[in-house]
Formats: sequence, C-alpha cells, structure tokens
Amino acid sequence: MCNTGFFLQKPFTFRNSFAQEYKKTFRKRNRIRRTKRVSWRYACFLID
Repeated sequence: MCNTGFFLQKPFTFRNSFAQEYKKTFRKRNRIRRTKRVSWRYACFLID
C-alpha cells in the first residue's frame, strides 16, 4: 500500500533502500524515464 505515513515514519531508511534498488533497476532498465510518476509508482511497488 502507498501511504505517506510510511515516508514520514521512515524517511532515511527508505531513501537509502530506494536509492540502491532504484539504481540497480535503472541500470538494467535504461528505458525507464526519470519522472516523478515513474519513481512514485516504483516506490509503491517496493512497498507492496
């Protein structure tokens, strides 16, 4: 589930894990555009 409370509760740990995972997937999938929508959807995917 995408909850803003998750971001507020754990901002630092989420940023670190999100950055690492996003970089890995971004290297594999260069076709993904760097947009706020994509990053937000990917963040929701990680949370789910």
